[in-house]
Amino acid sequence: MNVSPSNDDIANETVKYSVADDQALLRFLVILTIILGVQAFLELFPVLVRVAGVTYFSLIFLGRLPLYVSLLSKMWTGSPRTNR
Repeated sequence: MNVSPSNDDIANETVKYSVADDQALLRFLVILTIILGVQAFLELFPVLVRVAGVTYFSLIFLGRLPLYVSLLSKMWTGSPRTNR
């Protein structure tokens, strides 16, 4: 004779196993997220360094641009510029 379990027994077993499964799944997802986040950062790090370097040197160049223009004008005319 087959005796089927009651609904309460099924619910209790389901809750017990799903909580344990959820904790294991959550632990796995947290570890996977950390690993993928570190990998993404390491992939982007050279790009970020390049962007920061280009920005830094661009700002230095733009800050000295009036000096470069002044030096070029002196070289071009052969004499220092005077304001008239």
